[in-house]
Amino acid sequence: MASKAVLRLPKPLEILWTILFCLCGSIPAIAFSLMAALITIPLFSWWNMRLTVKLNCILADWTWWILGGKGIEQWGRSTYHFSGDQIPMRENAFAVMNHLTFLDWAFLFSVAGRRGRLGVLKFFAKKSITWIPGFGWGLYLLDSLLVSRSWLKDQNLINNTFAKLKMRKLPFWVVSFLEGTRRTATKLAESQAFAKQRDLPHLRHLLVPRTKGFVATLTGLRSELDAVYDITYAYEGNKTPGLVDLAMRRVPDLHFHIRRFPIADLPTDPEQLSDWCMRLFVEKDALLEHFHTHGAFPNPRPDGEWSIPYVHERMNIMSVK
Repeated sequence: MASKAVLRLPKPLEILWTILFCLCGSIPAIAFSLMAALITIPLFSWWNMRLTVKLNCILADWTWWILGGKGIEQWGRSTYHFSGDQIPMRENAFAVMNHLTFLDWAFLFSVAGRRGRLGVLKFFAKKSITWIPGFGWGLYLLDSLLVSRSWLKDQNLINNTFAKLKMRKLPFWVVSFLEGTRRTATKLAESQAFAKQRDLPHLRHLLVPRTKGFVATLTGLRSELDAVYDITYAYEGNKTPGLVDLAMRRVPDLHFHIRRFPIADLPTDPEQLSDWCMRLFVEKDALLEHFHTHGAFPNPRPDGEWSIPYVHERMNIMSVK
């Protein structure tokens, strides 16, 4: 693939433009959060919380469509490539994704938007994200699982959030980065040392997954889930972009390999689920090794199955009874 022409400016100018770019990008998220907090919740939550959640999901769908498919994908000039299994439209799923950069969650917007599930994303994320104007507020208002990474502290929050999802019977994708943090060379070395101490599989491209959250999610939401999605992604040329690269429109092409596991095929025993999750990461690691060797993931999807360029699929959440 021919390399893209990129614009490079003196570093101070690029940083200044990135600050302005981030401020402009925050406007839709802040507007959504304020509308939800000041209009939909006060007007509707006291008599119909389910309707309130639907309206907030519609606001999020429009906001993340602007920031994701219309914003990051088109502005960043990144072409998305898909491989793996066929993924149905509008089903409930638990999506497990590898964690490379701060921008991972935003790249997922374009994947979910192509399958009619953008506005109903529920992220496992650090509690500190609530301090970010717009983005953090929105995740909080949408019942994302904002955790402190202490199981004793987070268990009640997680269980209460799952109870809300089951009670409301509304669509969702729950998204988790089971590595717990972004992969760096230092963290990878520490993770490999930890795995050796605990006699766990040696992973070359991933951190050891935190299986406790995986088991809790499958145990708590099994009755509401259609499938588990294993999403493994990598950048063209193994270049990892940051905010400056996004602002300067030089995001490399993204490659996604997605595997779908029907919920009925997964074990129910917690220990067996934990082992299943570890095997999943061994397979993810092998997929990344294949990508680094061949420049692409196996089993590319047919042209046209995933809309390229991006075409947004609405959630149809108001029709859900």
